Amino acid sequence: MKIALVTLSADPQYGKAERNLLRFASALAMENQTTILHHIPLKSEGDTNLYYLRLGRLSGSFATRYKDFITEVDRKVSIENYNIVHAIVPVLRCNVYQPYEELAQKTRRRGLSRILPLIGNRSKQKQHLYAEVERKLLSLPKPPFVICSSKRMKQSVESTINFDPDRVWVLPR
Repeated sequence: MKIALVTLSADPQYGKAERNLLRFASALAMENQTTILHHIPLKSEGDTNLYYLRLGRLSGSFATRYKDFITEVDRKVSIENYNIVHAIVPVLRCNVYQPYEELAQKTRRRGLSRILPLIGNRSKQKQHLYAEVERKLLSLPKPPFVICSSKRMKQSVESTINFDPDRVWVLPR
């Protein structure tokens, strides 16, 4: 089986979501051909059982780099015919989408957009772009399954986008 896991960073030092994804990928690689599609260059050598493919340009604004990355992911997914595409960042299409803590569009609605200008305009633009791509992804005629980290998050997903409850799963802790 060919599996693609999509993340901006394939570096386990980057964050908890990335560490979890890479642990999951290592387990999958025992029996499957597993590819990590990522954007940020690796700082250290990765798991030798995994195939790492860096996509997207490294220069330009975050929006330009992110749009280029998700376009290249989409192109690669079309060419390679992966059986499963599991993304932890909003992309144009995938079989499984696993938002980190909650939906990007829900975060924006809860007032974070009022706080973000205090942090910086780039964070606000990034959040808006994630929310826009995520909304399109989850509105596809055949949307991905969504993996949630809690029942609260599952309820949030179902209420935010009027999503089919059979397509939302909660990971046991």
